[in-house]
Amino acid sequence: MTVEINSKLIGVVNKIIFQLGNLKENESLYLISDKSTKDLGLIFSKISSNIGINYTHDSIPTSTMHGIEPPEKIRKKMMDHDLIIGITKFSLSHTKARQ
Repeated sequence: MTVEINSKLIGVVNKIIFQLGNLKENESLYLISDKSTKDLGLIFSKISSNIGINYTHDSIPTSTMHGIEPPEKIRKKMMDHDLIIGITKFSLSHTKARQ
């Protein structure tokens, strides 16, 4: 899938990161995508890179339902970042890792 990264898309990603996510200068962003959302994760990565955000992007296997715990290595990385954006098919919101 090829997506044109235009100013509207950049604006949407910026709004998600800075307004909704409240990321501040010198804070770090952790993007988590899965196989079904890989392309969207790559869009967030490219825009984050282009505007100089300190970010990490990892992909996890696609879950079968909401609330499935992410792999241990992902959980550990979540603890090391200020803002975590889960761009996944199923939500990580109700996991112990998110808490």
